[in-house]
Amino acid sequence: MTTFSLYLQRDIRALFDTGVLRYRWSARTISTLFIVMGLIWSIYGVGYKGPAPSWKVLDVVQGEPAQSRVAKADSLPLPDKIADPVELRDGSKELLKEFPATGKDPVIGDLAAIDPELEASINQQVDPWKLLITTNRFTGETQATVAEALGPNGQKLFEDPSEYVVVQSFFTGGKQGRTDNSIVGRVAYKAKSAVSFFNPPFLVAVQLQEVIPQDTRVGQAPPLPVRNREAPVITVVKNTEPIAMKAPASTASRNICNSGRLPFATPAFSALTAI
Repeated sequence: MTTFSLYLQRDIRALFDTGVLRYRWSARTISTLFIVMGLIWSIYGVGYKGPAPSWKVLDVVQGEPAQSRVAKADSLPLPDKIADPVELRDGSKELLKEFPATGKDPVIGDLAAIDPELEASINQQVDPWKLLITTNRFTGETQATVAEALGPNGQKLFEDPSEYVVVQSFFTGGKQGRTDNSIVGRVAYKAKSAVSFFNPPFLVAVQLQEVIPQDTRVGQAPPLPVRNREAPVITVVKNTEPIAMKAPASTASRNICNSGRLPFATPAFSALTAI
């Protein structure tokens, strides 16, 4: 970059000498800017990224989600409105093989992760929300945020995440995901995504209940957590803060579930990186 800047300075100075440019300082200023940009790239690799997007808890509700200050939470269902995952497991040999009755009781997100038809059925039931399956990369992030929000440094509802179990999670908004994995579908999705500037906020709702206290015997493994179905359901609604962030060049067109983040790639570049 420094060598390029020196050549650029020579060429711009030649343009000044021939009368094409008016100001003599143009060559020095532009070459200096390129040198600074080169230094930044040498330090960060992809230029200054800025702060990474973070989760922001919007509301915490005990009981009916309709009590939330977030308008979209009105349509959130409580766990008893969704098919019981334990009953679904016990009624299916395939699910029993994946989640034995002697192990921890599965949640609905566990079952939907291996049963696309069940996931589609629940998504239709809870529209405009969608079920956040346990294999989704946002699951770990959202549960960590919930633990912090409800823990000793937050609302002090629980001392430790082991005192509750996450029953089900949902999401809505953000950019529409790709449905066609063919090369043509990938190119079309990237091109469309590059010009999708206005997207609804990406919201996630995590519902949990406290567990029944159990004694741990000396020399034995801790007992499996048992959800207290009589306890009030706690719903935590949050979203990703709309912070602009520059993506690395190799992933410039990769924008998944961002709330208002603009892609740093042209449709042509997006199409090339999709292949």
